[in-house]
Parts: sequence; structure tokens; C-alpha cells
Amino acid sequence: MRPFVLLFLLTPFSFAFSLDTDLQSGWNKLIHEKIYNCGYCHGFSNPGCNGFFCKLNLNSNASEFNKTLLNRISPVTIIKTGVTSVSMNDHHTCAIINETLKCWGQNYSGNLGDGTYTDSLKPITILDSKVTLVTTAINRTCAIVKGAVQCWGDNSRAQLGDGTLTIRTKPITVIPSGATDISGDDYNTCAVVEGSLKCWGDNLFKKGSMNKKDKILKPTTVISSGVKKVFVKDGKACVITTKNALNCWGDTFNELFIGATEKSHNDTPTMIMDSDVSDISFERGKTCAVIKGSLQCWGGVVFKGKEDITPPKTIVSSGVTAISVNTFHSCAIITGSLKCWGENFFGELGDGTKQKRTEPKTIISSGVTAVSTGKTHTCAIVNGALKCWGTNFSGEIGIPAE
Repeated sequence: MRPFVLLFLLTPFSFAFSLDTDLQSGWNKLIHEKIYNCGYCHGFSNPGCNGFFCKLNLNSNASEFNKTLLNRISPVTIIKTGVTSVSMNDHHTCAIINETLKCWGQNYSGNLGDGTYTDSLKPITILDSKVTLVTTAINRTCAIVKGAVQCWGDNSRAQLGDGTLTIRTKPITVIPSGATDISGDDYNTCAVVEGSLKCWGDNLFKKGSMNKKDKILKPTTVISSGVKKVFVKDGKACVITTKNALNCWGDTFNELFIGATEKSHNDTPTMIMDSDVSDISFERGKTCAVIKGSLQCWGGVVFKGKEDITPPKTIVSSGVTAISVNTFHSCAIITGSLKCWGENFFGELGDGTKQKRTEPKTIISSGVTAVSTGKTHTCAIVNGALKCWGTNFSGEIGIPAE
């Protein structure tokens, strides 16, 4: 267990940034209990909860700390050039720059991968060559390096897949070769390996021979062939097959299975769409897929305790190449532009306001090649540069490039 270091502040809101009065009185509890899935931080009492009131273990002076924790309501450049991939979660971010992997933000479980538990305001080089893909979750990171899967960070649910439940503060090889895609949630990880799908972790999927609730300590084959892409979130998974069909399973919560009328758990990969799917993203009750260049979304839209089951709805009719969905907002790449919509409590849409958008709003007009959404922040790759905006409570956005 890492040392617990606090930055004691005179009041909960004596950070360099300020929050609107209504947010101070109402949203602080929501963010901790609903967004960050942890208890309300009563005067720094919960070391696992990071956000409004809680610690950053930063080796930095006060001015740098204050500068870093500023929220951003418009895109700011974090890395100027060479970025090809980005993945973010609530508390840390990793990006691939010229085939090297750099990570920054909170490091509570060694999830940055530099061999320490020290949070970083600036990108740290973790892997120095041949990195092609990275995925992050709460307190855990995995990357594909020369076809091998390497993971590090929290391992309490076997989400690293190294056969143990031991935290790893540096990358450890889990799959030696053949990996082409990888995705994971807080407790599970899946990788596409030579067309097969291998998963490990808390075994929320319960597929086939893994029909026990026991943790899966090492990569185990779930689908033997025909898999092209995988997406894992919230105890469920979807794959896009080599025939561009969409198959899903796990805790459905209505959003994955079109026409479902009640919550359910499906142990077996089930076909949702039989062709033409090129991307998929889902989170907390809603699913969006790119189908023949159009963006279709469906499922239960969960907000303030409300759940509405809806059939697929076309959000954007053409030109869509990628989608990233999170709890309160979504972003899509459309003919090289970035459009976002949804709630905008902390500027996570990036349009320079905190105004909710019910229709896609253009954030960046051209040059966008990738996007990743966190609960209340967003990053995009624009002409090789990494731009981020929204909350920066744990240094997950980092310090703007100078």
C-alpha cells in the first residue's frame, strides 16, 4: 500500500479554481458518490477518493500545483506533436508519442508505470519504443508493445492478468505476442490476439467455462476467432467481428440489447447488429455505434436517477469515424471535426461554456484523428497534437505545453 500523503488546505474550496455556488452546495456529493464511485470525502477521510477535497501526492511547488488544477472549458495543447493514440480515465491519462508511451496524473496504485506511487503533473516516459495502443482504467494501465500486452497498476481483481493479485508499479508482460487491440474497465481486461478474444480479471462476463464468479488470473480465451475490435466497460463487453457484426455480453442494463425491457445479465456473446459496424462505445446506460458512417445511439440514459429505454436513434447521419461515450457527455469525430454534446458541468464539452448541449456542437473544426472522454474531461488528437479540456482535479489533463 502506498503512503497516504495529503495536501492540507484551509477549506475544501481553497484550490486555485473556484466552483459555481450551486455546484459547491450540490454537485460535490454527486461527483464523489456517483462519478468517482467512492464515498463522500469528509475532510480528507477517504484516501481512495480523488477530486474536490482529496489528495495529490505531488513533488511540486504551490504555484505549479495551482496552475495544474485549473479546469479548462476550451481545448488546451498538452503535447505539441507526434501523438498517435490517447486513453484517459477519471484520474490519469496516457498517450503514445512517436511510438513511446507517456503517462501523467494520479498514481495511487502505480498506474503511471514509472516504478513509484508519485503523481505527476507532466508526461513521464513509461515505454520508449514500439508502442501501438494503450488503454487506461481506474488505477490500471495496459499497452500493446510489439504485439505483446503489458500491464501495470492495481491488481486486486486480477485485472493485470499476470497470475497474481499483486500491484505492479512497472509494466509486466501478460501476453507475449499477437495482440492487435485491447480494452478494459476497472476490474476486467480483454485483448484481441490473432483474431481470438482473451479476457481476464473479475470475471463479470461469466462466459462458457468461466461460468464461476472466481477471478480469472491469466488471459483466457472467450471467443476463438473472427474478432477485430473489443470494447469493455462497466462489467460488459462488445466485439466487432471481422465481418463487422456487433456482439455483446455481460451486465446489459438495457443499453446493449435493442428492444430489451428490463435489466439482465447475458453470459454469452450475442449478436446485436449483423454488419456495417465500425466503432462502439458505451457507459452507464447508453450505447452508441458507428454504422455505415452514421452514428446511432440507444439504451437507458441514466442521469439523476432517471432511466429511459429508447430504440436506436440516428444522431449524425454520415461522415462519422469514431465515437467516445461517457456518463454525462459524448464526442464523435465527423469528417475530421470533433462534435460533443451532453452535460457540461465543468467545461467537458470544450465549447468555452458550461452550457448543456442537446445536439452535437462543433468543438474543433478539422484535423481530429482520435478522441477519448473521461467522466468530466476530454482529450483529442488534432494534427498530431494532444488537446484536452474539462476537469483537472487529479492532474489528468496536466500542464499545458509551453
